[in-house]
Amino acid sequence: MTAVLLIAVASLLLSGYSLAADNFNRVARTFGRDIFIADLNPTDDELRMLKRSRQDLSDHQIISEVRSEKLGQLIWDPIRAEFDKTHDVKPTEAEIDVIIRAMEAIPLPFPLPDDPKISAKMKKEVERKIAESFVKDWKRSKALYEEYGGTVLFTHFNPMEPVGAMRKLLESHQAKGDFEIYDEQLKQQFWKYFLQDPIPWKVLPPDKVDYSEPWWLKKPPDGGK
Repeated sequence: MTAVLLIAVASLLLSGYSLAADNFNRVARTFGRDIFIADLNPTDDELRMLKRSRQDLSDHQIISEVRSEKLGQLIWDPIRAEFDKTHDVKPTEAEIDVIIRAMEAIPLPFPLPDDPKISAKMKKEVERKIAESFVKDWKRSKALYEEYGGTVLFTHFNPMEPVGAMRKLLESHQAKGDFEIYDEQLKQQFWKYFLQDPIPWKVLPPDKVDYSEPWWLKKPPDGGK
Protein backbone atom coordinates (compact mmCIF):
# COMPACT_ATOMS: atom_id res chain seq x y z
CA MET A 1 0.00 0.00 0.00
CA THR A 2 2.85 2.35 0.93
CA ALA A 3 4.63 1.59 -2.34
CA VAL A 4 1.47 2.34 -4.34
CA LEU A 5 1.02 5.63 -2.49
CA LEU A 6 4.64 6.61 -3.12
CA ILE A 7 4.28 5.83 -6.82
CA ALA A 8 1.09 7.93 -7.03
CA VAL A 9 2.75 10.87 -5.25
CA ALA A 10 5.81 10.60 -7.47
CA SER A 11 3.59 10.51 -10.56
CA LEU A 12 1.76 13.65 -9.45
CA LEU A 13 5.02 15.44 -8.72
CA LEU A 14 6.46 14.49 -12.11
CA SER A 15 3.25 15.54 -13.84
CA GLY A 16 3.35 18.90 -12.10
CA TYR A 17 7.00 19.33 -13.00
CA SER A 18 6.24 18.46 -16.63
CA LEU A 19 3.43 21.04 -16.81
CA ALA A 20 5.64 23.69 -15.22
CA ALA A 21 8.43 22.87 -17.65
CA ASP A 22 6.01 23.11 -20.57
CA ASN A 23 4.97 26.59 -19.43
CA PHE A 24 8.58 27.73 -19.65
CA ASN A 25 9.34 26.18 -23.02
CA ARG A 26 10.65 28.87 -25.35
CA VAL A 27 8.40 28.71 -28.39
CA ALA A 28 9.44 31.86 -30.26
CA ARG A 29 11.59 34.97 -30.22
CA THR A 30 10.41 38.34 -31.50
CA PHE A 31 12.46 41.54 -31.63
CA GLY A 32 14.85 40.30 -28.95
CA ARG A 33 12.16 38.99 -26.61
CA ASP A 34 11.88 35.30 -25.78
CA ILE A 35 8.29 34.03 -25.92
CA PHE A 36 7.33 31.13 -23.67
CA ILE A 37 4.19 29.03 -23.87
CA ALA A 38 3.04 30.59 -20.57
CA ASP A 39 2.99 33.97 -22.32
CA LEU A 40 0.41 32.65 -24.78
CA ASN A 41 -1.96 30.73 -22.54
CA PRO A 42 -5.45 32.18 -21.96
CA THR A 43 -6.24 33.53 -18.52
CA ASP A 44 -8.92 31.76 -16.50
CA ASP A 45 -11.39 34.54 -17.34
CA GLU A 46 -10.54 34.34 -21.06
CA LEU A 47 -10.99 30.59 -21.07
CA ARG A 48 -14.36 30.76 -19.29
CA MET A 49 -15.63 33.41 -21.69
CA LEU A 50 -14.45 31.52 -24.77
CA LYS A 51 -15.93 28.25 -23.53
CA ARG A 52 -19.32 29.96 -23.34
CA SER A 53 -19.06 31.50 -26.81
CA ARG A 54 -17.30 28.59 -28.55
CA GLN A 55 -19.13 25.54 -27.28
CA ASP A 56 -18.32 23.73 -30.52
CA LEU A 57 -14.63 23.58 -29.53
CA SER A 58 -12.84 21.53 -26.91
CA ASP A 59 -10.68 23.20 -24.26
CA HIS A 60 -7.60 22.02 -26.13
CA GLN A 61 -8.80 23.61 -29.38
CA ILE A 62 -9.64 26.89 -27.64
CA ILE A 63 -6.23 27.04 -25.94
CA SER A 64 -4.53 26.27 -29.25
CA GLU A 65 -6.41 29.12 -30.99
CA VAL A 66 -5.64 31.60 -28.21
CA ARG A 67 -1.95 30.73 -28.26
CA SER A 68 -1.84 31.20 -32.03
CA GLU A 69 -3.64 34.55 -31.86
CA LYS A 70 -1.47 35.88 -29.04
CA LEU A 71 1.72 34.85 -30.81
CA GLY A 72 0.50 36.53 -33.99
CA GLN A 73 -0.12 39.73 -32.05
CA LEU A 74 3.32 39.61 -30.42
CA ILE A 75 4.93 39.27 -33.87
CA TRP A 76 2.74 41.73 -35.76
CA ASP A 77 2.56 44.59 -33.24
CA PRO A 78 6.25 45.61 -33.46
CA ILE A 79 6.30 45.01 -37.23
CA ARG A 80 3.29 47.28 -37.78
CA ALA A 81 4.72 49.89 -35.40
CA GLU A 82 8.00 49.96 -37.34
CA PHE A 83 6.21 50.13 -40.70
CA ASP A 84 3.91 52.93 -39.50
CA LYS A 85 6.87 55.08 -38.48
CA THR A 86 8.10 55.30 -42.07
CA HIS A 87 4.76 55.47 -43.90
CA ASP A 88 1.83 57.89 -43.93
CA VAL A 89 -0.80 55.83 -42.12
CA LYS A 90 -1.98 58.17 -39.37
CA PRO A 91 -5.64 59.13 -39.90
CA THR A 92 -6.46 62.82 -40.05
CA GLU A 93 -9.51 64.25 -38.31
CA ALA A 94 -11.01 65.04 -41.72
CA GLU A 95 -10.56 61.42 -42.89
CA ILE A 96 -12.24 60.15 -39.73
CA ASP A 97 -15.15 62.57 -40.23
CA VAL A 98 -15.59 61.35 -43.82
CA ILE A 99 -15.81 57.66 -42.94
CA ILE A 100 -18.22 58.38 -40.07
CA ARG A 101 -20.55 60.16 -42.48
CA ALA A 102 -20.13 57.45 -45.11
CA MET A 103 -20.91 54.64 -42.67
CA GLU A 104 -23.89 56.18 -40.88
CA ALA A 105 -26.18 54.08 -43.06
CA ILE A 106 -24.10 50.93 -42.58
CA PRO A 107 -24.61 49.00 -39.31
CA LEU A 108 -21.50 48.23 -37.32
CA PRO A 109 -20.39 44.56 -37.44
CA PHE A 110 -20.66 44.56 -33.63
CA PRO A 111 -23.37 47.11 -32.72
CA LEU A 112 -22.98 48.91 -29.43
CA PRO A 113 -25.46 47.57 -26.85
CA ASP A 114 -28.45 49.75 -26.05
CA ASP A 115 -27.37 50.23 -22.44
CA PRO A 116 -28.52 53.29 -20.47
CA LYS A 117 -25.15 53.21 -18.70
CA ILE A 118 -23.47 54.01 -22.02
CA SER A 119 -23.92 57.70 -22.67
CA ALA A 120 -24.27 59.24 -26.11
CA LYS A 121 -20.83 60.78 -25.65
CA MET A 122 -19.28 57.39 -24.90
CA LYS A 123 -20.94 55.88 -27.99
CA LYS A 124 -19.58 58.69 -30.15
CA GLU A 125 -16.09 58.15 -28.78
CA VAL A 126 -16.25 54.42 -29.49
CA GLU A 127 -17.62 55.00 -32.99
CA ARG A 128 -14.81 57.45 -33.66
CA LYS A 129 -12.20 54.94 -32.47
CA ILE A 130 -13.67 52.29 -34.78
CA ALA A 131 -13.67 54.74 -37.69
CA GLU A 132 -10.06 55.70 -36.92
CA SER A 133 -8.98 52.05 -37.00
CA PHE A 134 -10.68 51.53 -40.38
CA VAL A 135 -8.88 54.55 -41.86
CA LYS A 136 -5.52 53.47 -40.46
CA ASP A 137 -5.94 49.89 -41.73
CA TRP A 138 -6.81 51.18 -45.21
CA LYS A 139 -3.86 53.59 -45.34
CA ARG A 140 -1.51 50.82 -44.16
CA SER A 141 -2.95 48.41 -46.75
CA LYS A 142 -2.43 51.00 -49.47
CA ALA A 143 1.18 51.62 -48.41
CA LEU A 144 1.91 47.89 -48.21
CA TYR A 145 0.50 47.19 -51.66
CA GLU A 146 2.36 50.10 -53.23
CA GLU A 147 5.62 48.83 -51.75
CA TYR A 148 5.29 45.07 -52.18
CA GLY A 149 2.38 44.37 -54.55
CA GLY A 150 1.07 40.80 -54.50
CA THR A 151 -2.31 39.15 -53.99
CA VAL A 152 -5.20 41.22 -52.60
CA LEU A 153 -8.19 39.56 -50.94
CA PHE A 154 -11.73 40.62 -50.18
CA THR A 155 -12.34 39.98 -46.47
CA HIS A 156 -15.13 40.91 -44.09
CA PHE A 157 -13.21 43.61 -42.24
CA ASN A 158 -10.94 44.70 -45.07
CA PRO A 159 -12.39 44.55 -48.60
CA MET A 160 -8.86 45.05 -49.99
CA GLU A 161 -6.47 43.10 -47.77
CA PRO A 162 -2.96 42.99 -49.32
CA VAL A 163 -2.17 39.49 -48.07
CA GLY A 164 0.67 39.06 -50.58
CA ALA A 165 2.33 42.25 -49.37
CA MET A 166 1.81 41.24 -45.76
CA ARG A 167 3.57 37.94 -46.43
CA LYS A 168 6.53 39.72 -48.05
CA LEU A 169 6.79 42.10 -45.11
CA LEU A 170 6.83 39.16 -42.69
CA GLU A 171 9.44 37.32 -44.76
CA SER A 172 11.69 40.39 -44.81
CA HIS A 173 11.58 40.65 -41.01
CA GLN A 174 12.13 36.93 -40.60
CA ALA A 175 15.17 37.11 -42.90
CA LYS A 176 16.60 39.90 -40.71
CA GLY A 177 16.15 37.72 -37.63
CA ASP A 178 13.49 39.96 -36.10
CA PHE A 179 11.37 36.94 -35.23
CA GLU A 180 11.62 33.18 -35.24
CA ILE A 181 9.09 30.53 -34.24
CA TYR A 182 10.60 27.39 -32.71
CA ASP A 183 7.42 25.44 -31.98
CA GLU A 184 6.42 23.58 -35.14
CA GLN A 185 2.66 23.65 -34.52
CA LEU A 186 2.64 27.37 -33.76
CA LYS A 187 4.81 28.01 -36.81
CA GLN A 188 2.38 26.20 -39.11
CA GLN A 189 -0.61 28.01 -37.58
CA PHE A 190 1.06 31.40 -37.97
CA TRP A 191 2.07 30.97 -41.62
CA LYS A 192 -1.01 29.05 -42.78
CA TYR A 193 -3.06 32.12 -43.72
CA PHE A 194 -0.25 33.56 -45.83
CA LEU A 195 0.89 30.33 -47.52
CA GLN A 196 -2.39 28.56 -48.30
CA ASP A 197 -4.13 28.95 -51.63
CA PRO A 198 -6.87 31.58 -51.13
CA ILE A 199 -10.52 30.92 -51.95
CA PRO A 200 -10.76 31.99 -55.62
CA TRP A 201 -13.76 34.32 -55.25
CA LYS A 202 -11.94 36.28 -52.55
CA VAL A 203 -9.02 37.16 -54.82
CA LEU A 204 -9.33 40.56 -56.49
CA PRO A 205 -8.15 40.58 -60.13
CA PRO A 206 -5.14 42.89 -60.54
CA ASP A 207 -7.18 45.30 -62.68
CA LYS A 208 -9.72 45.62 -59.85
CA VAL A 209 -7.14 46.52 -57.22
CA ASP A 210 -7.57 50.26 -56.77
CA TYR A 211 -6.26 52.13 -53.75
CA SER A 212 -6.83 55.56 -55.29
CA GLU A 213 -9.59 56.18 -52.75
CA PRO A 214 -10.89 54.37 -49.65
CA TRP A 215 -13.33 51.52 -50.20
CA TRP A 216 -16.07 53.28 -48.20
CA LEU A 217 -16.13 56.06 -50.81
CA LYS A 218 -16.42 53.75 -53.80
CA LYS A 219 -19.74 53.25 -55.53
CA PRO A 220 -21.26 49.80 -55.03
CA PRO A 221 -21.13 47.38 -58.00
CA ASP A 222 -23.90 47.89 -60.56
CA GLY A 223 -24.76 44.21 -60.64
CA GLY A 224 -23.07 43.65 -63.99
CA LYS A 225 -25.17 46.20 -65.87
